[in-house]
Amino acid sequence: MPFLTSESDETRSNDVRYSRFIGAQNVTAACLWLAAASACVSQETILGGAATAAIGAGLGNLEAADRFAIPDQISGEPESITEPSLDARNSITDRPAATTTFRLRGRLDIDAIGTTQSAANVATFGDLGNVVGVRRAWIGAQGDLAIGGRYITEIDLASGSVVVRDVFDGLGDIQDSGEFRAGHFLEPFSLEIGTPSYVFSFLESSAVSLLDPLRNWGLGLFRADLSETTMFALGVFQAGTDPNDFRIGDGSTVGLTGKLTAAPINEGDGERLVHLGLAFSERLPERGVIIIGVQPQTTLLGLGDSASSPFAPRIPIPASFQQLLNLQCAVANGSFWTQAEWYGTWIDQRGGGPVFFHGCHADCGYFPHG
Repeated sequence: MPFLTSESDETRSNDVRYSRFIGAQNVTAACLWLAAASACVSQETILGGAATAAIGAGLGNLEAADRFAIPDQISGEPESITEPSLDARNSITDRPAATTTFRLRGRLDIDAIGTTQSAANVATFGDLGNVVGVRRAWIGAQGDLAIGGRYITEIDLASGSVVVRDVFDGLGDIQDSGEFRAGHFLEPFSLEIGTPSYVFSFLESSAVSLLDPLRNWGLGLFRADLSETTMFALGVFQAGTDPNDFRIGDGSTVGLTGKLTAAPINEGDGERLVHLGLAFSERLPERGVIIIGVQPQTTLLGLGDSASSPFAPRIPIPASFQQLLNLQCAVANGSFWTQAEWYGTWIDQRGGGPVFFHGCHADCGYFPHG
């Protein structure tokens, strides 16, 4: 890939996101933050009058995943949350009683990474070292809204600070007229970043995923009923320069992002499958600068959604606009699967000619048990 060049030793020496203990004050702040968010919704009461709350084991990152465009795995569709029984229905309208549900969710991943380098490699890239640390420490809540729709609120404590992952409300039904989503969530773009981490086949995404716009604050529409095998998503977003996307500065952008996916072959609930997708994003820099790799990067242990590579530098480019394009395909046949993506970006550089970066990845695998 054109932009995969070496990173300076000074940048690596300033990297403080190797392995940390989560400070007690940050945990306390996170709990207070979660409690405040959860206080905005009332807990679901079942027939006996008790409030229900269950840890969402295995739920993981359920936002914005359109894994192979299978309808029941489409963007942000959570595992079914407890519905009122027939006895709890309104006796006049025969509709479920209006309730807001509450359910805890979270995930903890701990990784150990070791490296071996030749003397020439150390001289070129520096000592990459070894690391043991927390890759993901997510805690949050999700549920249905009484007004119709759902909410998700989730933070990540792996870095030792409170980092917002998903905080959004979704009104409507993805499978019907569409879900209108507002908050902080994953932009509908690539296949590998949109795949939940708990079903992703590798520890890291490809290095070219640095071109993915990732999670940002925005408004979006996610709709899956264009036909039996297609999904469409469109949204406007604001991307900041810090992990929580609050700060405006060099590299912050506003953008329009859309995606269309189709599964012309989908048999046996995905046992035989062909997935095709096209995504685009048009972005305007708020301070006249586009930065490739604007979010803080680590050298070995990635704490964000995109790849963390010691060979991918931070590239600032004075520009008036940026265009992103993603082409994706995937095939599954029983235990065998393969997928590939191409990313490209065109940047209108100020005081110079246009800049074009691109890259691709291809993966395949075989699951012995299908």
